[in-house]
Amino acid sequence: MYKRDDILTPLASGKGTRPGKQNDLRAEERYYSNSEIIIIEDLKEIPKFNKECKLGMTALLLCEEGELSVVIDGIKYEVKKGSFIICSSLHTLSQSVISKDFRSFCLAFSTAKLGNIIGGNPEMLRQMLFVNDNPMVTISPGIYDLVSAYKKLFETKLSFVKHQYYNITIESLLKAVLFDIIGVVAIKMRNTPNNIESSTKSFSSRNAYVRRFLTLLTEDNFKHRTVQYFADQLCITAKYLSLICRQETGKTPNQWIKERLVERIRYLLLNTTLSNKEISIQLGFPNLSFFGKFTKEHLGYSPMEFRKRQ
Repeated sequence: MYKRDDILTPLASGKGTRPGKQNDLRAEERYYSNSEIIIIEDLKEIPKFNKECKLGMTALLLCEEGELSVVIDGIKYEVKKGSFIICSSLHTLSQSVISKDFRSFCLAFSTAKLGNIIGGNPEMLRQMLFVNDNPMVTISPGIYDLVSAYKKLFETKLSFVKHQYYNITIESLLKAVLFDIIGVVAIKMRNTPNNIESSTKSFSSRNAYVRRFLTLLTEDNFKHRTVQYFADQLCITAKYLSLICRQETGKTPNQWIKERLVERIRYLLLNTTLSNKEISIQLGFPNLSFFGKFTKEHLGYSPMEFRKRQ
């Protein structure tokens, strides 16, 4: 189970995705956690750190009072009331300072959960890649009020009696918040010339290669599934791409390719009326039998059974 400090304690680069020692929770902090998500209603402290480190999850932090100064990929961000910071495992953090009156609302998702929610939707994947280069988002008063309303719902929900559908309702609220935030990101993306490609931020060449790989993977629409193909597009060797991808994200290119494919299959099975054969053809499987075996191996059921059980 993820805990509060799985996102609040930064991790040394390349050292995994879980912290060792935990800090005590403040009495006034309410939080919810399970194996894939964390909600912290009134986060008032984050650790100060001066060396490069990474987070273990994708975290969304809305500043409600005070200020947060944080360096992400070599760029300093001043986060004030009404601004979001969205950090993923791809980001490198190096400094943080908070004001005494700092207060925020924080949500965090494991990579797997975030992938399940986005569901392999190419447009949403592009928007999340845009966030990697633009981690701070300033929201309008109307959106701020909307997120505050969500927070009040969480406050009520976390004090509500638990029942057999408790976790499902929590996750439904989380999805709603995430989709509204991604919607705001989409607007910012449309208003940013050349969006992802225009980034001039000074992150490392390794990080830039990995981000470009993930962008290519999203834009490719599952036409290619070999590491060699993407390495060729980047003009580097497959071995080097595998090395830097593991160093920067904790996953190999093959794992990213397979995860994105599984997410897309799940999305198409649950959100479209396409037949199994049509999905198989769209995703480039050699035949329907191979598609069925792949789906059963990675989703636990055949395509037909998976649709029925959902």
